Amino acid sequence: MARRYSNLRVFGSVSGSSIAVSNEFILPTSDGSTNQVMQTDGSGNVSWATVSGGGGNAVITSGTNTTDTVRINLSNVASGNCSTVSGGFGNRAIANHATIGGGCDNTAGGLATVAGGGNNDACAGSTIGGGLGNNATGTYSFIGGGCGNTASGTCSVIAGGSSNTVANDHSTIGGGFNNTNCGICSVIAGGDGNYTVGRYTIIGGGCGNSATTRNATIGGGFGNANYGTESFIGGGSGNAVSGNCSTIGGGKDNTAYCLSTTIGGGESNTVSGITSTIGGGSGNTVSSSATTIAGGCGNTAVGGGSTIAGGITNTANGDCSTIGGGSGNITCEIFTTVGGGSGVRATNLYATAGGGCDNRSTGRFSTIGGGSGNVGGSNWSTIGGGDGNTVDAIYSTIGGGVNNTNCGTCSVIAGGCNNVIVNGALSSGILGGIGNCISGTTNQSFIIGSNITADMTGTTFVNCLSIKNIPTSATGLCAGMIYTDDGETLKIVS
Repeated sequence: MARRYSNLRVFGSVSGSSIAVSNEFILPTSDGSTNQVMQTDGSGNVSWATVSGGGGNAVITSGTNTTDTVRINLSNVASGNCSTVSGGFGNRAIANHATIGGGCDNTAGGLATVAGGGNNDACAGSTIGGGLGNNATGTYSFIGGGCGNTASGTCSVIAGGSSNTVANDHSTIGGGFNNTNCGICSVIAGGDGNYTVGRYTIIGGGCGNSATTRNATIGGGFGNANYGTESFIGGGSGNAVSGNCSTIGGGKDNTAYCLSTTIGGGESNTVSGITSTIGGGSGNTVSSSATTIAGGCGNTAVGGGSTIAGGITNTANGDCSTIGGGSGNITCEIFTTVGGGSGVRATNLYATAGGGCDNRSTGRFSTIGGGSGNVGGSNWSTIGGGDGNTVDAIYSTIGGGVNNTNCGTCSVIAGGCNNVIVNGALSSGILGGIGNCISGTTNQSFIIGSNITADMTGTTFVNCLSIKNIPTSATGLCAGMIYTDDGETLKIVS
């Protein structure tokens, strides 16, 4: 017969087939096993039970447990072996050895760690320090913080920033916004909208820059593109390198197409010759190898090994030719030189025009020093300067003056105006004056004066001859010399 007790105190032990407490709970009559807990069936019957979930040494800090896990707050889930959720809300450590420090709605997969933040997702041994909506899916990848960053490459790193993506192994983004690193062992330090895809590429910062080949580097700037292996763009805007081992220091809209080319800066310069260089300026073009334009505007170097130091719209067409500066100057053959000036042409082998305006040095080894409208049309001819002078015979010279013409071989017009040595004359000269002429049948003749025509070989023609300090004796004189012994009559030493 069952007995009922009210306010019963027991000293010692109580035994029986069943023990009811306040008609609410019926306690078990045995001790149960190690680590078992009491459970109720909801109808007042209490019994010993073993906790489900894989066994092992369960450590429980609030809430239910899984094997070897710690979970704080009933809203968190720690379902992996040796996984931990230290705090926060809605966090899920869903694989073995996963850890979440705190925050909200974070997820950690196998061997992964999320220190805090919100809505971050880490797996495969990766780590997220904090931030919002970051995704570390690459093995042993790391995201320090920021928002919306994705590290999917093995051992990849994103330090911070927003909407950055590292998609290949051992690559890094320091920060910034919307940067994408698809290169192996590549780096984007920061900036906005930068993109790398080659091995060992580097973008320091800036906006919209792209480095797509091995060892390509962009320091910064805007909209620069480096497609060349081991090439470099320092900065600037809209610059493009497609040649290997090439460099653009800065500037705007410069292009280096070929191997080992260099553009220092400036705007809209183009280099397409191997080992060629543009120092700066605007609209300059180099299209052959080992060629240089130092600066200026609209200059073009076509000849291999040619050089334009500066100026405007100069063109070096000849190999190894040189233009120092000026405007609209042209070299057309090898080893030709234009020092400067405007509209000057050096168009034959080794021809030189120092400067001036509209001068033409068209003979081999011909030289024009300066002046205007001068033409050196024969080999080894020389015009020192002046205006409108023409040399059209080999080894001939015009020193200067206006509208002089020398067509005599090895002949000289020193200066003056409208002087002429006619074709066929040899080794003749006009020292100056106006309107003088040496005919084509006359050799070794000379004119001193004006309006004289030389028509006899080996003769010197003068307008007016004045001889001073004539010797008064033949003593000591050589044959052919003159003297006077009476002060009036000239005599020739025989």
